[in-house]
Amino acid sequence: EYGIGAVALFRLSPFLSNDTISFVAGMVKMRFWRFLVGTLAGIAPLAIALAVFSESPDQLKSTLIWIGVGGIALYGVYIWLDRRVVKKEDSE
Repeated sequence: EYGIGAVALFRLSPFLSNDTISFVAGMVKMRFWRFLVGTLAGIAPLAIALAVFSESPDQLKSTLIWIGVGGIALYGVYIWLDRRVVKKEDSE
């Protein structure tokens, strides 16, 4: 249900394992195009941050940390809102 977002989150966060999400996606038989979209969505912001902040390693490090933490927070809010809407629909 949250496959594309999970792949994007793992690709986006510098402290989560990219190998792990690849193995998990394979084990649950995630479709290739969904995996590819999630991978691109997670890697694009990192590539942009590397291009913009590559001259200052300290600024790059803090930017990558903020991107990772922000990604985890946004994904958590998305799941919370999604479950809240589903619970509301079930009660009606």
